[in-house]
Amino acid sequence: MKLYVFSDIHGDKAALDHLDDVLSNEKESFQVVLCGDLMYHGPRNSLPTDYDPASVAEILNKYASVIHACRGNCDSEVDQMLLSFPMMDDYREFEWHDTLCIATHGHLDHVDTSSYRWIFTGHTHVPLCKIHKGTFMVNPGSISIPKGKYGVGTYAVIRDFKVELRSLDHELLETYEWGQFRLM
Repeated sequence: MKLYVFSDIHGDKAALDHLDDVLSNEKESFQVVLCGDLMYHGPRNSLPTDYDPASVAEILNKYASVIHACRGNCDSEVDQMLLSFPMMDDYREFEWHDTLCIATHGHLDHVDTSSYRWIFTGHTHVPLCKIHKGTFMVNPGSISIPKGKYGVGTYAVIRDFKVELRSLDHELLETYEWGQFRLM
């Protein structure tokens, strides 16, 4: 089963349309991890070109049964009113391939990560994959307001112990496997 991980949508419908196209054509079973900041762009970010939180909610709701989501620092109770899946918890624990995983936005730093095999985070808008004490840590970057070396929206696709970092045009940017992860 594949795991799609994306973060920091910030209400950008055009960015989410790219992922909706991928998910709606996916042939394998999959789950989606959303690492916060789904609807609002925040006071420090510029308004995304195709800012449309209601349409973002409509797209995400199509996948409600396979979504694991957590709250970002720009998310609020009013956002939850538009969504058919829970997203107001600071952390979302779930199992994937018989391993315990956690999704967090990354703006809060008070979770004991020692019992998780996978940690998914967002917030920085910069993609990052590494291993820390036997735990995979993945930040897919931002699909709408990217920062870092790529300059394009990014997301992650995970199957088994292989992480693919992809652009919104679905170009493969980097691949990480257990032995290739940067050790911390």
